Amino acid sequence: MSETEKTIVTDSASGEMESFGINKMLLTALAAGLIGILSTSAMYNPAAPPAYRMPAAGAVIAAMFLLSGFRIGKFSNWRLLSLFFWTGFALMSIVSAMNHRDPLLAELWQLVGVPLVFFTAFPRTANRYGNIMVMSATALAFVPYIIVSLFKYPLFFPYAGVFENSNMFGMVISTFSAALFGLLRGSLNQSKRTFLRTFWVVTLGLCLIASFILITFSGSRTSFITFFLMYYLVFVGTLFFDASKHRLALAISIIGFMMALFYALYNAAMSTYGSNIVDTLLGKFFNKITQGDVTSGRMYIWKSALEDIQVLGMGNSYFYEEPAHNSYIMIMATKGPLAALFMIAVHVTTLYLAIQRLFHDIRQDGYAIGPLLLVSNFLILGLAENVFGTLGNGINMTFLLMAGILFNGGQIRKPVNQEMERELP
Repeated sequence: MSETEKTIVTDSASGEMESFGINKMLLTALAAGLIGILSTSAMYNPAAPPAYRMPAAGAVIAAMFLLSGFRIGKFSNWRLLSLFFWTGFALMSIVSAMNHRDPLLAELWQLVGVPLVFFTAFPRTANRYGNIMVMSATALAFVPYIIVSLFKYPLFFPYAGVFENSNMFGMVISTFSAALFGLLRGSLNQSKRTFLRTFWVVTLGLCLIASFILITFSGSRTSFITFFLMYYLVFVGTLFFDASKHRLALAISIIGFMMALFYALYNAAMSTYGSNIVDTLLGKFFNKITQGDVTSGRMYIWKSALEDIQVLGMGNSYFYEEPAHNSYIMIMATKGPLAALFMIAVHVTTLYLAIQRLFHDIRQDGYAIGPLLLVSNFLILGLAENVFGTLGNGINMTFLLMAGILFNGGQIRKPVNQEMERELP
């Protein structure tokens, strides 16, 4: 087999032959840059975002579009359905903006830019490598924030690092962890064991342990819960698809989870909390439950927004003084219930496709776990914080990039060529 043949695979959705070359490397780097640039908004007050953020993001998006070669591809039924839901959301947003005299540029971007770049051009260029490209871009985008945070600020509780608040730091680590879990699962699925691959797997595992420690220090309950949902229900659950191949990984994962669960339940039963960080976080969990304030005041905000609801929403200035702390409440209150229903339809479609991708491809391709991890991360975090926006923050961008990959299909229909394993860790 020639060297060229070793790197060629077939994309099932389009029948195109393609390889992971310089074009895809550059596109992954651009996606990482875009996620990283948009994440700078979390370092500042929402009312005063950095001035360079939008121009820099615009330049990266333009470069991504040019690099894609204006590929459109065939419109599958799923892409047409998702575009219908997204267009409904965008049109309702435009009508709401006109009614409240809000700027229309952002809404026009939602109508034209998002479908063109993230739902069409990027996924058609990524093809069957979309899963690993988005996961790699997500991990690369957040690494600099984590490193700078640890070098600039010593660990304390609650830890915010370079971000404005500790909840945002926890959400960033949660998203970073979702990408790491996906990369680790994909690496475990490779049949050939080498020193380099073993080193890569151990490194990802250690990074996940470090991520769990950082989430604990952040004190973010939502991120803490999301981490464990991804850890046990998704990551460990997929190992059972081929349990004989993953005995060691299953044993380590289940034992670690059971130890952590036993520790939490023991402290809850005995009501004995020490002075360490884990005990402090657990105490925060259970104190909120006993006080009847599990949502930390969010319920009052949501109730007020729902009581004020109008057909076309209340405009973008409604949450000027107090954040919505929920993506769906934010959309419903500012743009109206119809816009929220269309967005929910987009999210439900994306989640369904992510689950379908996992069950269809996980035995052949461990990276098929990536869409469900990143989509679930975005949806769960969105229930307690607002992670959606015109371009939003980096968390929103990971969702849009992965949603585009899902809308365009590209599942594996036969085992990955053994020779191709040399390319991917």
